[in-house]
Amino acid sequence: MSKNIEDRVEDPKKKEEQKNQEEGKMKISIFPSHSKGNNNGKRHVGETSDLGIIEHWVYFSCEVLKLEAFDPNHGRWMQLPKMICDECFMFSDKESLAIGTELLVFGKELMSPKIYKYSLLTNMWSVGKMLNTPRCLLSSASLGGIAILAGGCDMCGNILSFAELYTYDTGK
Repeated sequence: MSKNIEDRVEDPKKKEEQKNQEEGKMKISIFPSHSKGNNNGKRHVGETSDLGIIEHWVYFSCEVLKLEAFDPNHGRWMQLPKMICDECFMFSDKESLAIGTELLVFGKELMSPKIYKYSLLTNMWSVGKMLNTPRCLLSSASLGGIAILAGGCDMCGNILSFAELYTYDTGK
C-alpha cells in the first residue's frame, strides 16, 4: 500500500526536469556554488558550506549569449547578466568550464581568442586572463580550485597535444 502512495507523489525535481526537456533547455555546465577553500577571502555562510558540501548549479543556454542558472537544491532559476562581447565571439565556437565560484567561457574574437569570466559572488562578467597557449575547441575538467585544459586547436588550426592548468585563486 505504501508503494502505491509513493508512486502518486510528484517529485519536484523530476517535474522541473520534464518541463526543461519540453522547453528544449540544454545543460552546458555544472557549477559549484559553495566551494570551501576557494572563495577569494569571502566566506560562504550556510549549513552546507560549514559541512564542506559542494552545491552544484547547472547552467543552460538556449539563445546566443543568454545564460540561465538553476540551483537544484533550492529549485530556483536565475538569469545571468548578458555577456558584453563582439559579434565574432558571439557566433564563434565556445567552451565553458565552472571552477570555484566562476564560470569561464572560452571563445574567439576577430583576431584572437578571448576568455570571459562570470562571478557568482559579484553577478558580473569580466575579461579573463589568457591561457599560456591560446586554444579553442578544448577539453576541460575541474576539481576544487584547479582546472585542466587539454588539447584543442591553436589559432592557426593546429591540433594541440598538451594540457595546462588554470588556478581559481590566481586566475591564471
